[in-house]
Amino acid sequence: MSLSLPLQQQRLRGHLAARLLLLLGLIFLWHAAALAQAADEAVLDELPLAEETPVLSEREARLSETRLQLDEMQRSLDELRTRADQLRRQGSARNLPEEEREEVQQLLLQVEAQRRTLRASFESIALSGLDLSLFDDARSAQQEFNWQEELLTILRPLFSEMRQLTERPRTIERLRSERALINQRLYATEQALANLAAVNVEDLSAATRTRLKDLEQNWSERLSELQRQRNMTQLQLDNLLAQEHTWYQQAWYGASEFFVGRGMTLLLAVFSFLALIVLLQGGMNQWLRYRARKHKVRRSIKVRLFILGYRLFTGLLAVLVFLMVLYAAGDLVLFSLALLVVIALLLSFRNYLPRYLNEAKLFLNAGQVRESERVIYRGIPWQINSIGFYARLVNPELDNGVIRLPLSELSQLVSRPVPHDEPWFPTRPGEFIMLPDGTFALVERQTPEIVQLKVRNNAVYYATADFLALRPRNMSRGSFVVIGIFGIDYQHQDIALDVVPEVFKAAVQKELAESVVAEHVEDLLVEFKDAGESSLNYLIVVTVNGASAGQNFKVERIIQSACVRTCNEQGWIIPFKQITVHQGEGFERLHQRLPSTNDR
Repeated sequence: MSLSLPLQQQRLRGHLAARLLLLLGLIFLWHAAALAQAADEAVLDELPLAEETPVLSEREARLSETRLQLDEMQRSLDELRTRADQLRRQGSARNLPEEEREEVQQLLLQVEAQRRTLRASFESIALSGLDLSLFDDARSAQQEFNWQEELLTILRPLFSEMRQLTERPRTIERLRSERALINQRLYATEQALANLAAVNVEDLSAATRTRLKDLEQNWSERLSELQRQRNMTQLQLDNLLAQEHTWYQQAWYGASEFFVGRGMTLLLAVFSFLALIVLLQGGMNQWLRYRARKHKVRRSIKVRLFILGYRLFTGLLAVLVFLMVLYAAGDLVLFSLALLVVIALLLSFRNYLPRYLNEAKLFLNAGQVRESERVIYRGIPWQINSIGFYARLVNPELDNGVIRLPLSELSQLVSRPVPHDEPWFPTRPGEFIMLPDGTFALVERQTPEIVQLKVRNNAVYYATADFLALRPRNMSRGSFVVIGIFGIDYQHQDIALDVVPEVFKAAVQKELAESVVAEHVEDLLVEFKDAGESSLNYLIVVTVNGASAGQNFKVERIIQSACVRTCNEQGWIIPFKQITVHQGEGFERLHQRLPSTNDR
């Protein structure tokens, strides 16, 4: 006892040190994730710089082109401002007819719209094609999620992440569609200006020439605006296409971004989940093993309730820690996915609730299957050694006779109390059996799956359940009998009932005493059996201890040889089967009908 206590203390110290190391590792990973997340933006900013170094001249060319476009757009803005001032002065004239005043107002509205569009284009080009719609509050309000469009409000970050992943290809496709539409409008505008230029204005009145000139100016301004829109769209498209990388660069960038940011967060959450389960469940398992070694008693229902509640608490706490790590890291996408999985598990748990309640009854040892009782599983008897989250079944008569069953499988069975003298298997290795078909065999091995027999020096295999279904007769347990039948001729009928049985018994007893089974012979019986067709038959029964079960056929041969030797010594005749043919009147008539030999 003095030696076991220090060993237990040393083991407890070792487990405590292991748990402290796991806790320190958890804290280290937590800080590593925080540092990685803090350095994420710097790392991502450095990646494009390394790729832009080889194409520096191309970037300078784009910047030079951008400066030229900005200068041209500024001149256009100045022209539009001058044109708007002229239209305001023209519209404020008192002697201007009402119809022309309305036309001037329409032209002024068009010019102001062009100015607003041109100012937006100027800002977009100056910002290198940046999508300014992100700062449009009205558009953002239109794109807000609501409960009718989404399954759950908390899944917004997940859908936003998915939309962001496809934002670039969708933007490229939208710009290409806009460029195609602008080209169509440019073609139509050029056709309109060509048609206006083809009109001969020499024969027209001054008012008509003035109106045509104004119309041509409007279409010219529209042409300039479309050209600016095309240049701006092409610039945005070029900027997006210039950022496109090869597939392996994109894969490497995506993998590095994942492992540095979201991957590290997920790893930390999984590690926290597993570490908590290992720490709490490991401590509980150590306590259970210590209690089993010390007390050597079955678990009471109070202990089982405590274990069940503790493990449920451990599972819930581990899930909460997993979610808290994701939430603390600020990754709402992973948090939404994890929460969605938890909700799905809870919804599916409702369908399996009756099954789990039944398994909980089994765990508490209060169901239809209980510890230390006997149960038949797949045709083989088993003793229920213990019931936890798995059941341990034992058959002491089988080699490796231990199996582990889940509670879902155990819930399909019914056990019963069993006395100590009830056998668990009809045979053991080394015993001799007799099968219903007369096969005499030696049991070499028996496992939960197969029974190996030796029949005439050949190995024969049976499935264990099929072997039990045959109901073999075990000749090595208790005693077995060997029965012999022997007959003599009817001419010895006068001594058949008194002399012959005694002589046969003495002869058989003498032969058995000189054989290898002499010490295992328990009884010998010789009696007159019946009067057969051609012999007087005697029944010879030898009872032999099961230790000589392997000499079964030898005992049969001893009986026959002793009887034959006795007949030779006594001069008794051993008959053989005879067939007597009785000839009646029918045979005589048949003989008369057959032709004689002389007729032939």
